[in-house]
Amino acid sequence: MKKVLSVFLSLLFVFVLSAAAFAGDTSEGTISGLMPLDEFPAQEYTLKDALANARFANAAELSETFLPPSAQNKADPSKAVTWKYLSGGFTVYGQQNNYYCGPAVVKATLQKLNGSSPAQSIIAIGCKTKINGGTTLENMVSYVNARISTRDYAIRKGGTKTDMTNYLYSGLVYEMPPMIGFSCEVSPEWPYGSSGHAVNINGCTTDRTLLNLADPAIIYLGLPMSSFHNQTATALYAGYIAHGSGLAW
Repeated sequence: MKKVLSVFLSLLFVFVLSAAAFAGDTSEGTISGLMPLDEFPAQEYTLKDALANARFANAAELSETFLPPSAQNKADPSKAVTWKYLSGGFTVYGQQNNYYCGPAVVKATLQKLNGSSPAQSIIAIGCKTKINGGTTLENMVSYVNARISTRDYAIRKGGTKTDMTNYLYSGLVYEMPPMIGFSCEVSPEWPYGSSGHAVNINGCTTDRTLLNLADPAIIYLGLPMSSFHNQTATALYAGYIAHGSGLAW
């Protein structure tokens, strides 16, 4: 009987270790940093966490800057399709951990509008970022609106694909970097998977079929591609509707 019990306990111990190892495994190329409002309770990022991760605030943040073609707004109107980009260039900041896409997008937005921006760890506190969930678009917009002197950002959710692209395009016209949340899976369209991610929109074609994403995940994941990558409106809309967090313009 003791021998049987010993074997049972040994097997149980191996099972627990295996389960723990599986639960702690995060596959490369998967992120989750944006959640719909009140999707679930999660631990809030606090000043204590920021101090514990002070290296984030003190380290030089990796970034990538897009400089639009000089003729972006001088295109021949007779041409069927042209690009509209944010003028003067735009800088994207690599998110500094798995759930910092929201703070990274806020930082890039403020940097564009104000010419300066706080560290991502400071923004995370102001945006009430959750360690186990990320940031809500509502908190991101509230934080940004309190720190800019231009028109306030407005949030839109749902609607048609045309609604989505029109709002995003309007944000570019106003020279206010649009923000959008979505979910996606690794596919020919997406180089990573995410249950909730946020990016800025840096450009859009005049026919609203392609968008240029300023994506904070690319640097974080170390992917061999530009942080400014094009995505079809169809693929972005599918992820936008699936996640439900909305867009801000």
